[in-house]
Amino acid sequence: MGCRPSTPEVVPSPPVISEVPSDPKNHRSSFRPSISSLQIPKGDYNIDQLTESDAASEHSGDNEQDPHECIYGTDITLEWLLQRLKEKFGSKVPAEPQWITERLNRPHWNVEYATSSVVRVTFGWEDEELPKSVVIKTPVAKGLREESEEGKYHFIIECNVYEWTQRYPKLASPRIFTIRKHSKEGSGVVIMQDASVNSIQCDAIKGLKVDVMRDLLKHLAYLHAASMKHTSWSTLIADLPPSYYAYVLGNFEDIKNFFERKEVDHSRFVHTAKYFNTEYLHTTATESADHLKVPKVLVHGEPYASNIFVSKDGKSQVVSSVIDWTECHSGCFAEDLCKAICWNMAPKDRTDNTANLLEGYHYHLVRYCNGECPITVDAIRKAYDKFLPFAMVSFAGKVVHAKNKPDIEPLVERAKALIQQVYATARLAMSSNAPPPSYDESAKQLTQPPPPGFMPSGSMPVQPQPQAVTIPPPSQPPIYVIRPDGCHEYDHCAVQVYNTQCHEPCVDYNRRRRIACALFFFLVIIPLFVFFVVAISSGMFR
Repeated sequence: MGCRPSTPEVVPSPPVISEVPSDPKNHRSSFRPSISSLQIPKGDYNIDQLTESDAASEHSGDNEQDPHECIYGTDITLEWLLQRLKEKFGSKVPAEPQWITERLNRPHWNVEYATSSVVRVTFGWEDEELPKSVVIKTPVAKGLREESEEGKYHFIIECNVYEWTQRYPKLASPRIFTIRKHSKEGSGVVIMQDASVNSIQCDAIKGLKVDVMRDLLKHLAYLHAASMKHTSWSTLIADLPPSYYAYVLGNFEDIKNFFERKEVDHSRFVHTAKYFNTEYLHTTATESADHLKVPKVLVHGEPYASNIFVSKDGKSQVVSSVIDWTECHSGCFAEDLCKAICWNMAPKDRTDNTANLLEGYHYHLVRYCNGECPITVDAIRKAYDKFLPFAMVSFAGKVVHAKNKPDIEPLVERAKALIQQVYATARLAMSSNAPPPSYDESAKQLTQPPPPGFMPSGSMPVQPQPQAVTIPPPSQPPIYVIRPDGCHEYDHCAVQVYNTQCHEPCVDYNRRRRIACALFFFLVIIPLFVFFVVAISSGMFR
Protein backbone atom coordinates (compact mmCIF):
# COMPACT_ATOMS: atom_id res chain seq x y z
CA MET A 1 0.00 0.00 0.00
CA GLY A 2 1.52 3.32 -1.08
CA CYS A 3 1.67 6.39 1.07
CA ARG A 4 -0.10 9.62 0.11
CA PRO A 5 0.95 13.06 1.27
CA SER A 6 -0.88 14.45 4.30
CA THR A 7 -1.98 17.54 2.41
CA PRO A 8 -3.95 17.48 -0.84
CA GLU A 9 -2.12 18.28 -4.02
CA VAL A 10 -2.72 21.83 -5.22
CA VAL A 11 -3.73 21.92 -8.86
CA PRO A 12 -3.25 25.34 -10.47
CA SER A 13 -6.43 26.83 -11.94
CA PRO A 14 -6.58 27.00 -15.73
CA PRO A 15 -5.94 30.39 -17.36
CA VAL A 16 -8.95 32.64 -17.93
CA ILE A 17 -10.13 32.35 -21.51
CA SER A 18 -12.61 34.90 -22.77
CA GLU A 19 -15.49 33.70 -24.93
CA VAL A 20 -16.42 37.17 -26.14
CA PRO A 21 -16.27 37.14 -29.95
CA SER A 22 -14.78 40.61 -30.18
CA ASP A 23 -11.98 39.84 -27.73
CA PRO A 24 -8.46 39.34 -29.12
CA LYS A 25 -7.06 35.84 -29.22
CA ASN A 26 -5.75 34.65 -25.92
CA HIS A 27 -2.05 34.46 -26.69
CA ARG A 28 0.84 35.19 -24.39
CA SER A 29 2.58 38.50 -24.87
CA SER A 30 5.60 40.23 -23.45
CA PHE A 31 3.46 42.81 -21.66
CA ARG A 32 5.34 44.11 -18.64
CA PRO A 33 4.12 47.37 -17.10
CA SER A 34 6.85 49.70 -15.97
CA ILE A 35 5.19 50.08 -12.55
CA SER A 36 3.18 47.74 -10.44
CA SER A 37 -0.30 47.39 -11.95
CA LEU A 38 -2.63 47.47 -9.00
CA GLN A 39 -6.28 46.67 -8.52
CA ILE A 40 -7.24 48.54 -5.39
CA PRO A 41 -10.61 49.08 -3.74
CA LYS A 42 -11.87 52.55 -2.93
CA GLY A 43 -11.07 53.91 0.51
CA ASP A 44 -14.43 53.03 2.05
CA TYR A 45 -14.54 49.59 0.48
CA ASN A 46 -14.77 46.81 3.06
CA ILE A 47 -12.05 44.30 2.24
CA ASP A 48 -13.37 41.87 4.84
CA GLN A 49 -16.55 41.51 2.78
CA LEU A 50 -14.90 40.74 -0.55
CA THR A 51 -16.55 38.08 -2.63
CA GLU A 52 -14.50 35.24 -4.08
CA SER A 53 -14.35 36.98 -7.44
CA ASP A 54 -13.14 40.15 -5.71
CA ALA A 55 -10.49 38.30 -3.76
CA ALA A 56 -9.21 36.72 -6.93
CA SER A 57 -8.70 40.18 -8.40
CA GLU A 58 -6.47 41.54 -5.63
CA HIS A 59 -2.88 41.70 -6.88
CA SER A 60 -1.36 44.55 -4.96
CA GLY A 61 1.86 42.63 -4.52
CA ASP A 62 2.14 41.29 -8.06
CA ASN A 63 4.41 43.33 -10.32
CA GLU A 64 3.74 41.24 -13.42
CA GLN A 65 0.01 41.13 -13.85
CA ASP A 66 -1.23 39.38 -16.98
CA PRO A 67 -2.98 41.78 -19.41
CA HIS A 68 -5.31 38.89 -20.32
CA GLU A 69 -6.60 38.61 -16.76
CA CYS A 70 -10.11 39.92 -16.21
CA ILE A 71 -10.52 43.17 -14.30
CA TYR A 72 -12.36 42.76 -11.00
CA GLY A 73 -14.33 39.67 -11.91
CA THR A 74 -15.65 41.09 -15.19
CA ASP A 75 -14.86 39.62 -18.59
CA ILE A 76 -12.98 42.78 -19.57
CA THR A 77 -9.23 42.41 -20.02
CA LEU A 78 -6.68 45.22 -20.22
CA GLU A 79 -5.72 44.12 -23.72
CA TRP A 80 -9.34 44.35 -24.89
CA LEU A 81 -9.70 47.78 -23.25
CA LEU A 82 -6.57 49.13 -24.95
CA GLN A 83 -7.82 47.91 -28.32
CA ARG A 84 -11.11 49.77 -27.85
CA LEU A 85 -9.23 52.95 -26.94
CA LYS A 86 -7.01 52.57 -30.01
CA GLU A 87 -10.12 52.33 -32.16
CA LYS A 88 -11.33 55.58 -30.62
CA PHE A 89 -8.10 57.58 -30.44
CA GLY A 90 -5.90 55.92 -33.06
CA SER A 91 -2.30 54.87 -32.71
CA LYS A 92 -1.60 57.35 -29.92
CA VAL A 93 -2.47 54.76 -27.30
CA PRO A 94 0.74 53.12 -25.97
CA ALA A 95 0.97 49.35 -26.09
CA GLU A 96 2.31 48.97 -22.55
CA PRO A 97 0.99 51.78 -20.34
CA GLN A 98 1.21 52.11 -16.60
CA TRP A 99 -2.22 51.52 -15.10
CA ILE A 100 -4.14 51.16 -11.86
CA THR A 101 -7.72 50.00 -11.35
CA GLU A 102 -10.07 51.11 -8.60
CA ARG A 103 -13.58 49.97 -7.76
CA LEU A 104 -15.95 52.94 -7.45
CA ASN A 105 -18.96 51.15 -5.99
CA ARG A 106 -19.86 47.93 -4.29
CA PRO A 107 -22.82 46.19 -5.94
CA HIS A 108 -25.50 45.07 -3.51
CA TRP A 109 -25.27 41.33 -4.00
CA ASN A 110 -27.63 40.68 -1.10
CA VAL A 111 -30.66 42.33 -2.72
CA GLU A 112 -32.79 41.29 -5.63
CA TYR A 113 -31.96 44.37 -7.64
CA ALA A 114 -28.22 43.93 -8.21
CA THR A 115 -26.58 47.17 -9.27
CA SER A 116 -23.84 47.67 -11.83
CA SER A 117 -20.18 47.11 -11.16
CA VAL A 118 -18.20 50.31 -11.80
CA VAL A 119 -14.41 50.34 -12.09
CA ARG A 120 -12.04 53.20 -12.86
CA VAL A 121 -8.86 52.47 -14.82
CA THR A 122 -6.19 55.18 -14.51
CA PHE A 123 -3.34 55.26 -17.03
CA GLY A 124 0.13 56.69 -16.67
CA TRP A 125 0.55 58.09 -20.18
CA GLU A 126 1.42 61.76 -20.63
CA ASP A 127 -0.42 62.51 -23.88
CA GLU A 128 -2.90 65.29 -23.10
CA GLU A 129 -5.19 64.18 -25.92
CA LEU A 130 -5.76 60.79 -24.31
CA PRO A 131 -8.05 60.35 -21.30
CA LYS A 132 -6.12 60.11 -18.05
CA SER A 133 -8.67 57.58 -16.82
CA VAL A 134 -11.79 55.81 -18.01
CA VAL A 135 -14.74 54.26 -16.20
CA ILE A 136 -15.84 50.71 -17.02
CA LYS A 137 -19.41 49.80 -16.18
CA THR A 138 -20.81 46.28 -16.40
CA PRO A 139 -24.21 44.97 -15.22
CA VAL A 140 -22.86 42.75 -12.40
CA ALA A 141 -19.90 40.52 -11.66
CA LYS A 142 -19.38 37.65 -14.06
CA GLY A 143 -20.27 34.89 -11.60
CA LEU A 144 -23.63 36.44 -10.67
CA ARG A 145 -25.17 37.27 -14.06
CA GLU A 146 -27.50 34.32 -14.20
CA GLU A 147 -29.39 35.68 -11.16
CA SER A 148 -29.48 39.33 -12.17
CA GLU A 149 -31.90 39.68 -15.06
CA GLU A 150 -33.16 42.94 -13.61
CA GLY A 151 -29.64 44.34 -13.53
CA LYS A 152 -29.07 43.43 -17.18
CA TYR A 153 -32.44 44.94 -18.11
CA HIS A 154 -31.49 48.29 -16.59
CA PHE A 155 -28.03 48.09 -18.11
CA ILE A 156 -29.45 47.71 -21.61
CA ILE A 157 -31.72 50.69 -20.94
CA GLU A 158 -28.69 52.71 -19.93
CA CYS A 159 -26.84 51.68 -23.09
CA ASN A 160 -29.81 52.77 -25.22
CA VAL A 161 -29.96 56.09 -23.40
CA TYR A 162 -26.24 56.72 -23.89
CA GLU A 163 -26.55 56.02 -27.60
CA TRP A 164 -29.30 58.64 -27.76
CA THR A 165 -27.60 61.24 -25.55
CA GLN A 166 -24.40 61.18 -27.61
CA ARG A 167 -26.34 62.85 -30.43
CA TYR A 168 -26.83 65.96 -28.30
CA PRO A 169 -23.50 67.30 -26.97
CA LYS A 170 -25.22 69.88 -24.76
CA LEU A 171 -26.72 67.15 -22.60
CA ALA A 172 -24.87 66.76 -19.31
CA SER A 173 -24.14 63.07 -19.85
CA PRO A 174 -20.64 61.56 -19.84
CA ARG A 175 -18.81 61.04 -23.11
CA ILE A 176 -19.02 57.42 -24.23
CA PHE A 177 -16.04 55.66 -25.83
CA THR A 178 -17.43 52.14 -26.32
CA ILE A 179 -20.78 50.41 -25.79
CA ARG A 180 -21.22 46.64 -25.91
CA LYS A 181 -24.74 45.68 -24.90
CA HIS A 182 -24.34 41.92 -24.74
CA SER A 183 -22.15 38.98 -25.72
CA LYS A 184 -22.23 35.19 -25.52
CA GLU A 185 -22.29 35.31 -21.75
CA GLY A 186 -25.09 37.87 -21.72
CA SER A 187 -22.85 40.59 -20.27
CA GLY A 188 -22.23 44.08 -21.51
CA VAL A 189 -19.84 46.94 -20.96
CA VAL A 190 -19.77 50.70 -21.27
CA ILE A 191 -16.45 52.52 -21.39
CA MET A 192 -17.00 56.17 -20.62
CA GLN A 193 -15.31 59.39 -19.68
CA ASP A 194 -14.25 59.72 -16.05
CA ALA A 195 -16.34 62.68 -14.88
CA SER A 196 -14.17 63.22 -11.81
CA VAL A 197 -11.07 64.28 -13.78
CA ASN A 198 -12.01 67.96 -14.00
CA SER A 199 -15.10 67.99 -11.77
CA ILE A 200 -16.16 67.33 -8.19
CA GLN A 201 -18.79 64.78 -7.26
CA CYS A 202 -21.52 66.24 -5.06
CA ASP A 203 -22.20 64.78 -1.64
CA ALA A 204 -25.59 63.14 -1.15
CA ILE A 205 -25.62 63.98 2.55
CA LYS A 206 -24.72 67.64 2.10
CA GLY A 207 -27.12 67.98 -0.82
CA LEU A 208 -27.10 70.82 -3.34
CA LYS A 209 -27.00 74.56 -2.88
CA VAL A 210 -29.51 76.81 -4.62
CA ASP A 211 -27.17 77.91 -7.42
CA VAL A 212 -26.22 74.32 -8.26
CA MET A 213 -29.89 73.27 -8.15
CA ARG A 214 -30.79 76.10 -10.50
CA ASP A 215 -28.16 74.91 -13.00
CA LEU A 216 -29.25 71.27 -12.61
CA LEU A 217 -32.84 72.22 -13.46
CA LYS A 218 -31.56 74.01 -16.54
CA HIS A 219 -29.91 70.77 -17.72
CA LEU A 220 -33.06 68.79 -16.91
CA ALA A 221 -35.08 71.31 -18.92
CA TYR A 222 -32.77 70.73 -21.89
CA LEU A 223 -33.14 66.95 -21.53
CA HIS A 224 -36.93 67.18 -21.39
CA ALA A 225 -37.15 69.66 -24.26
CA ALA A 226 -34.86 67.56 -26.47
CA SER A 227 -36.85 64.41 -25.72
CA MET A 228 -40.09 66.21 -26.62
CA LYS A 229 -38.69 67.38 -29.97
CA HIS A 230 -36.75 64.22 -30.87
CA THR A 231 -38.75 61.14 -29.91
CA SER A 232 -36.59 58.35 -31.33
CA TRP A 233 -35.74 57.32 -27.76
CA SER A 234 -39.35 56.26 -27.14
CA THR A 235 -38.90 53.10 -29.23
CA LEU A 236 -35.82 52.06 -27.23
CA ILE A 237 -36.78 52.90 -23.64
CA ALA A 238 -39.82 51.36 -21.98
CA ASP A 239 -41.55 51.97 -18.67
CA LEU A 240 -39.89 50.60 -15.56
CA PRO A 241 -41.48 47.35 -14.31
CA PRO A 242 -43.45 47.17 -11.04
CA SER A 243 -40.66 45.09 -9.51
CA TYR A 244 -38.39 48.13 -9.70
CA TYR A 245 -40.81 50.19 -7.62
CA ALA A 246 -41.10 47.33 -5.13
CA TYR A 247 -37.34 47.59 -4.65
CA VAL A 248 -37.48 51.39 -4.37
CA LEU A 249 -40.23 51.14 -1.76
CA GLY A 250 -38.51 48.54 0.37
CA ASN A 251 -40.28 47.45 3.55
CA PHE A 252 -42.88 49.91 4.83
CA GLU A 253 -42.61 48.62 8.39
CA ASP A 254 -38.85 49.20 8.37
CA ILE A 255 -39.36 52.74 7.08
CA LYS A 256 -42.04 53.48 9.67
CA ASN A 257 -40.02 52.05 12.57
CA PHE A 258 -36.89 53.92 11.51
CA PHE A 259 -38.55 57.33 11.35
CA GLU A 260 -40.59 56.77 14.51
CA ARG A 261 -37.25 56.26 16.26
CA LYS A 262 -36.29 59.62 14.74
CA GLU A 263 -39.23 61.32 16.53
CA VAL A 264 -41.74 61.23 13.68
CA ASP A 265 -45.22 60.73 15.12
CA HIS A 266 -47.00 57.51 14.22
CA SER A 267 -50.00 59.46 12.91
CA ARG A 268 -47.88 60.72 10.03
CA PHE A 269 -47.74 57.22 8.59
CA VAL A 270 -51.41 56.54 9.27
CA HIS A 271 -52.35 59.28 6.83
CA THR A 272 -49.54 58.68 4.30
CA ALA A 273 -49.61 54.86 4.21
CA LYS A 274 -51.57 54.92 0.94
CA TYR A 275 -48.49 56.31 -0.80
CA PHE A 276 -46.19 53.53 0.40
CA ASN A 277 -47.58 51.23 -2.23
CA THR A 278 -45.98 49.71 -5.32
CA GLU A 279 -49.09 50.25 -7.40
CA TYR A 280 -49.20 53.94 -6.47
CA LEU A 281 -45.55 54.44 -7.45
CA HIS A 282 -45.90 52.58 -10.75
CA THR A 283 -49.17 54.30 -11.70
CA THR A 284 -47.90 57.75 -10.81
CA ALA A 285 -44.72 57.29 -12.82
CA THR A 286 -46.38 55.87 -15.92
CA GLU A 287 -49.77 57.63 -16.09
CA SER A 288 -49.28 61.10 -14.61
CA ALA A 289 -48.33 62.73 -17.91
CA ASP A 290 -51.62 61.58 -19.44
CA HIS A 291 -53.63 62.72 -16.40
CA LEU A 292 -51.97 66.14 -16.44
CA LYS A 293 -52.29 66.35 -20.24
CA VAL A 294 -48.61 67.10 -20.80
CA PRO A 295 -46.22 65.41 -23.26
CA LYS A 296 -44.18 62.46 -22.05
CA VAL A 297 -40.45 63.06 -21.81
CA LEU A 298 -37.31 61.05 -21.16
CA VAL A 299 -37.04 60.97 -17.36
CA HIS A 300 -33.60 60.53 -15.82
CA GLY A 301 -35.16 59.08 -12.68
CA GLU A 302 -32.19 59.46 -10.32
CA PRO A 303 -31.21 63.16 -10.01
CA TYR A 304 -29.51 62.46 -6.68
CA ALA A 305 -26.63 64.65 -5.53
CA SER A 306 -24.15 61.76 -5.72
CA ASN A 307 -24.90 61.48 -9.45
CA ILE A 308 -24.09 65.16 -10.06
CA PHE A 309 -20.62 66.45 -10.93
CA VAL A 310 -19.89 70.17 -10.75
CA SER A 311 -17.02 72.33 -11.91
CA LYS A 312 -15.96 75.86 -11.08
CA ASP A 313 -17.17 78.66 -13.35
CA GLY A 314 -15.76 81.79 -11.80
CA LYS A 315 -17.15 82.11 -8.30
CA SER A 316 -20.10 79.78 -8.85
CA GLN A 317 -20.42 76.05 -9.48
CA VAL A 318 -22.04 74.65 -12.61
CA VAL A 319 -23.17 71.13 -13.42
CA SER A 320 -20.69 69.43 -15.73
CA SER A 321 -22.04 65.88 -15.84
CA VAL A 322 -24.95 63.73 -14.68
CA ILE A 323 -24.30 60.00 -14.37
CA ASP A 324 -26.28 56.82 -13.59
CA TRP A 325 -28.94 56.70 -16.30
CA THR A 326 -30.06 53.16 -15.43
CA GLU A 327 -33.48 54.33 -14.15
CA CYS A 328 -34.37 56.24 -17.32
CA HIS A 329 -37.92 55.78 -18.53
CA SER A 330 -40.77 57.49 -20.31
CA GLY A 331 -42.83 59.62 -17.97
CA CYS A 332 -43.70 63.05 -16.61
CA PHE A 333 -41.13 65.84 -16.42
CA ALA A 334 -42.22 66.59 -12.84
CA GLU A 335 -40.71 63.34 -11.55
CA ASP A 336 -37.19 64.63 -12.22
CA LEU A 337 -38.16 68.12 -11.10
CA CYS A 338 -39.66 67.07 -7.77
CA LYS A 339 -36.99 64.48 -6.97
CA ALA A 340 -34.16 66.92 -7.69
CA ILE A 341 -35.59 69.60 -5.40
CA CYS A 342 -36.94 67.39 -2.60
CA TRP A 343 -34.07 64.92 -2.42
CA ASN A 344 -31.20 67.40 -2.47
CA MET A 345 -32.25 70.65 -0.78
CA ALA A 346 -32.44 71.48 2.90
CA PRO A 347 -36.03 72.09 4.08
CA LYS A 348 -35.59 75.86 4.48
CA ASP A 349 -33.85 76.26 1.11
CA ARG A 350 -36.58 74.22 -0.52
CA THR A 351 -39.35 76.27 1.07
CA ASP A 352 -37.80 79.63 0.24
CA ASN A 353 -36.80 78.85 -3.34
CA THR A 354 -39.22 76.31 -4.84
CA ALA A 355 -41.43 78.88 -6.59
CA ASN A 356 -38.42 80.63 -8.11
CA LEU A 357 -36.84 77.34 -9.18
CA LEU A 358 -40.02 76.18 -10.91
CA GLU A 359 -40.26 79.45 -12.81
CA GLY A 360 -36.60 79.17 -13.80
CA TYR A 361 -37.16 75.63 -15.06
CA HIS A 362 -40.10 76.84 -17.16
CA TYR A 363 -38.01 79.68 -18.57
CA HIS A 364 -35.33 77.28 -19.81
CA LEU A 365 -37.93 74.80 -21.04
CA VAL A 366 -39.54 77.50 -23.21
CA ARG A 367 -36.12 78.62 -24.43
CA TYR A 368 -35.04 75.12 -25.46
CA CYS A 369 -38.42 74.54 -27.14
CA ASN A 370 -37.82 77.66 -29.26
CA GLY A 371 -40.75 79.44 -27.65
CA GLU A 372 -43.25 76.69 -28.46
CA CYS A 373 -43.47 74.96 -25.10
CA PRO A 374 -46.72 73.04 -24.51
CA ILE A 375 -46.25 73.17 -20.72
CA THR A 376 -47.32 76.24 -18.74
CA VAL A 377 -46.07 77.47 -15.38
CA ASP A 378 -49.37 76.48 -13.78
CA ALA A 379 -49.02 72.97 -15.21
CA ILE A 380 -45.50 72.75 -13.76
CA ARG A 381 -46.75 73.77 -10.30
CA LYS A 382 -49.63 71.33 -10.43
CA ALA A 383 -47.38 68.48 -11.57
CA TYR A 384 -44.83 69.30 -8.88
CA ASP A 385 -47.51 69.08 -6.20
CA LYS A 386 -48.71 65.77 -7.61
CA PHE A 387 -45.24 64.20 -7.35
CA LEU A 388 -44.49 65.35 -3.79
CA PRO A 389 -45.73 62.08 -2.20
CA PHE A 390 -43.84 60.13 -4.88
CA ALA A 391 -40.60 61.93 -4.03
CA MET A 392 -41.25 61.49 -0.31
CA VAL A 393 -41.70 57.71 -0.56
CA SER A 394 -38.66 57.13 -2.77
CA PHE A 395 -36.47 59.36 -0.62
CA ALA A 396 -37.59 57.72 2.62
CA GLY A 397 -36.49 54.39 1.14
CA LYS A 398 -33.09 55.87 0.27
CA VAL A 399 -32.60 57.16 3.79
CA VAL A 400 -33.42 53.78 5.33
CA HIS A 401 -31.03 52.04 2.92
CA ALA A 402 -28.30 54.44 4.11
CA LYS A 403 -29.12 54.13 7.82
CA ASN A 404 -25.79 52.47 8.66
CA LYS A 405 -23.74 55.29 7.16
CA PRO A 406 -22.34 57.93 9.51
CA ASP A 407 -23.65 61.50 9.71
CA ILE A 408 -26.90 60.98 7.82
CA GLU A 409 -28.85 63.47 9.95
CA PRO A 410 -29.21 65.97 7.05
CA LEU A 411 -30.85 63.21 5.01
CA VAL A 412 -33.15 62.35 7.91
CA GLU A 413 -34.19 65.98 8.37
CA ARG A 414 -35.01 66.32 4.67
CA ALA A 415 -37.09 63.16 4.79
CA LYS A 416 -38.91 64.23 7.98
CA ALA A 417 -39.83 67.57 6.43
CA LEU A 418 -41.22 65.79 3.36
CA ILE A 419 -43.20 63.34 5.48
CA GLN A 420 -44.67 66.20 7.51
CA GLN A 421 -45.58 68.17 4.39
CA VAL A 422 -47.29 65.23 2.69
CA TYR A 423 -49.08 64.36 5.94
CA ALA A 424 -50.45 67.88 6.34
CA THR A 425 -51.57 67.93 2.72
CA ALA A 426 -53.34 64.59 3.14
CA ARG A 427 -55.11 65.85 6.29
CA LEU A 428 -56.14 68.98 4.47
CA ALA A 429 -57.56 67.02 1.56
CA MET A 430 -59.50 64.79 3.96
CA SER A 431 -60.97 67.71 5.91
CA SER A 432 -62.05 69.70 2.87
CA ASN A 433 -62.83 66.84 0.47
CA ALA A 434 -60.98 68.86 -2.14
CA PRO A 435 -57.69 68.50 -4.00
CA PRO A 436 -54.73 69.84 -2.02
CA PRO A 437 -53.87 73.49 -2.73
CA SER A 438 -50.75 74.52 -4.59
CA TYR A 439 -48.04 75.53 -2.18
CA ASP A 440 -46.76 78.15 -4.60
CA GLU A 441 -50.14 79.90 -4.69
CA SER A 442 -50.77 79.68 -0.96
CA ALA A 443 -50.46 83.44 -0.47
CA LYS A 444 -53.49 83.97 -2.72
CA GLN A 445 -55.64 81.66 -0.62
CA LEU A 446 -55.36 83.44 2.73
CA THR A 447 -59.08 84.21 2.78
CA GLN A 448 -60.25 82.26 5.82
CA PRO A 449 -59.69 82.74 9.56
CA PRO A 450 -58.14 79.98 11.66
CA PRO A 451 -60.58 77.34 12.94
CA PRO A 452 -62.48 78.32 16.14
CA GLY A 453 -60.36 77.82 19.23
CA PHE A 454 -57.11 77.45 17.24
CA MET A 455 -54.23 77.74 19.70
CA PRO A 456 -50.57 77.80 18.57
CA SER A 457 -47.98 76.27 20.87
CA GLY A 458 -47.44 78.39 23.99
CA SER A 459 -50.27 80.85 23.21
CA MET A 460 -53.64 81.73 24.68
CA PRO A 461 -56.72 80.54 22.78
CA VAL A 462 -57.56 82.78 19.85
CA GLN A 463 -61.25 83.56 19.74
CA PRO A 464 -62.73 83.89 16.25
CA GLN A 465 -63.27 87.52 15.29
CA PRO A 466 -65.44 89.00 12.54
CA GLN A 467 -63.46 89.91 9.45
CA ALA A 468 -64.06 91.62 6.17
CA VAL A 469 -63.22 88.60 4.04
CA THR A 470 -64.74 86.92 1.04
CA ILE A 471 -66.62 83.82 2.19
CA PRO A 472 -66.86 81.07 -0.45
CA PRO A 473 -70.31 79.85 -1.42
CA PRO A 474 -71.71 76.97 0.67
CA SER A 475 -71.09 74.57 -2.21
CA GLN A 476 -67.35 75.20 -1.97
CA PRO A 477 -65.32 73.81 0.95
CA PRO A 478 -63.33 76.29 3.02
CA ILE A 479 -59.75 76.74 1.87
CA TYR A 480 -56.91 76.70 4.33
CA VAL A 481 -53.22 77.10 3.66
CA ILE A 482 -50.49 75.11 5.37
CA ARG A 483 -46.84 75.83 5.77
CA PRO A 484 -44.89 74.20 2.95
CA ASP A 485 -41.72 73.51 4.93
CA GLY A 486 -43.23 70.82 7.16
CA CYS A 487 -42.70 72.66 10.43
CA HIS A 488 -43.49 70.56 13.52
CA GLU A 489 -44.39 73.53 15.75
CA TYR A 490 -48.12 73.37 14.98
CA ASP A 491 -48.45 69.68 14.21
CA HIS A 492 -51.58 69.19 16.29
CA CYS A 493 -53.71 71.27 13.92
CA ALA A 494 -53.42 70.40 10.25
CA VAL A 495 -55.94 72.97 9.00
CA GLN A 496 -54.71 76.43 9.88
CA VAL A 497 -53.80 79.59 8.05
CA TYR A 498 -50.20 80.75 7.75
CA ASN A 499 -48.44 83.74 6.34
CA THR A 500 -46.04 82.11 3.86
CA GLN A 501 -43.70 85.10 3.90
CA CYS A 502 -42.98 85.43 7.62
CA HIS A 503 -43.87 81.82 8.62
CA GLU A 504 -46.05 83.09 11.50
CA PRO A 505 -49.78 82.44 12.05
CA CYS A 506 -51.89 85.08 10.31
CA VAL A 507 -53.53 87.54 12.70
CA ASP A 508 -56.91 89.16 12.21
CA TYR A 509 -56.51 92.67 10.82
CA ASN A 510 -59.22 94.06 13.15
CA ARG A 511 -57.47 92.54 16.12
CA ARG A 512 -54.23 94.23 15.12
CA ARG A 513 -56.06 97.56 14.84
CA ARG A 514 -57.59 97.17 18.29
CA ILE A 515 -54.21 96.33 19.77
CA ALA A 516 -52.66 99.37 18.11
CA CYS A 517 -55.46 101.61 19.39
CA ALA A 518 -55.06 100.26 22.91
CA LEU A 519 -51.32 100.87 22.84
CA PHE A 520 -51.86 104.39 21.51
CA PHE A 521 -54.42 105.11 24.26
CA PHE A 522 -52.24 103.83 27.10
CA LEU A 523 -48.92 105.16 25.83
CA VAL A 524 -50.03 108.52 24.38
CA ILE A 525 -53.50 109.66 25.45
CA ILE A 526 -53.29 108.76 29.15
CA PRO A 527 -49.79 110.29 29.63
CA LEU A 528 -50.97 113.51 27.94
CA PHE A 529 -54.08 113.63 30.13
CA VAL A 530 -52.02 113.14 33.27
CA PHE A 531 -49.60 115.82 32.10
CA PHE A 532 -52.36 118.38 31.61
CA VAL A 533 -54.00 117.57 34.95
CA VAL A 534 -50.72 118.03 36.77
CA ALA A 535 -49.92 121.19 34.84
CA ILE A 536 -53.29 122.78 35.60
CA SER A 537 -53.20 121.85 39.27
CA SER A 538 -49.74 123.32 39.66
CA GLY A 539 -50.73 126.60 38.01
CA MET A 540 -48.40 126.15 35.05
CA PHE A 541 -50.91 127.82 32.67
CA ARG A 542 -51.69 130.85 34.89
